[in-house]
Amino acid sequence: MKLLSLLTSFFLLSTFVSAQITEAKIVYEMKMTSDNPELEMQLSMMQGSQLELVFTDNKSRQNVSMGGFMSTTTISDAETGETLTLMDGMMGKIAMKMNVSDVNEEEELEDESIEFEFIDETKEILGYTCYKAVSLDDEGNESTFWYSKEIQAPKTESQYIQKQLPGMPLEFQIISPDVTMTFSATEFASKLKKADKNFSMEIPEGYNEMTPEEMQGAFGQ
Repeated sequence: MKLLSLLTSFFLLSTFVSAQITEAKIVYEMKMTSDNPELEMQLSMMQGSQLELVFTDNKSRQNVSMGGFMSTTTISDAETGETLTLMDGMMGKIAMKMNVSDVNEEEELEDESIEFEFIDETKEILGYTCYKAVSLDDEGNESTFWYSKEIQAPKTESQYIQKQLPGMPLEFQIISPDVTMTFSATEFASKLKKADKNFSMEIPEGYNEMTPEEMQGAFGQ
């Protein structure tokens, strides 16, 4: 349960938030490691986890599958400020709607204070030249992003869609005190099918809607 709570907190955090390609679907392989032997054993059961990110200029949808334990979908609309989160796991099917206006102003300022160091290094990922950027959080944890300038990131934000980056990450690593998470793009498509369906804000049948406060309380935050 400690591992599930830790990973759930990570993805909830990501919710609170020229000729470039402006719409795409990217599938990332997720690898999670830990120096904690107990956590490392649990993480071994997360094999096959992946992130699927679908986006246009103003909208994004992230589908996260964490092994067979839980799946999370977050749909965000930068124009309206709306976000819909759908979680399906040990606690059942839960839905949460929120608006950027619900986010504490202090938290917004904290997000905007993230600074990146741009490194003079490149590497090719799925045929795109990617550039390196590194950021540190308030606790000194380092995150590394390899982003392509050819792909424009959507105006929505999460821990891997950062408006300070001049492009979309195709590989990134986020280090926390307990777990290191590495995301590597394995598939890329620059055209979307049924875009409107991808970004629907309707809660599917069978989901129990919670407020942001109820959702945080359910996971002990």
